[in-house]
Amino acid sequence: MQLLEALKSCCYFNSQFLEQEGIRHMLEFFLAADNFQCHLKSELETGQYNAQYALDDAMIIYDK
Repeated sequence: MQLLEALKSCCYFNSQFLEQEGIRHMLEFFLAADNFQCHLKSELETGQYNAQYALDDAMIIYDK
């Protein structure tokens, strides 16, 4: 439980630092793009890939 609290605190302070530096959006983009890639890979591996859904998701990330 202590480890989880320490990680939450670290993430909070890191997020505040990135906000102060004006680059928090870069981290948010990276996390969204990484999640998109993992999700897309999983869909391709399981045969559940839908090109339109993938395009819609990609455009949401792009528009941010």
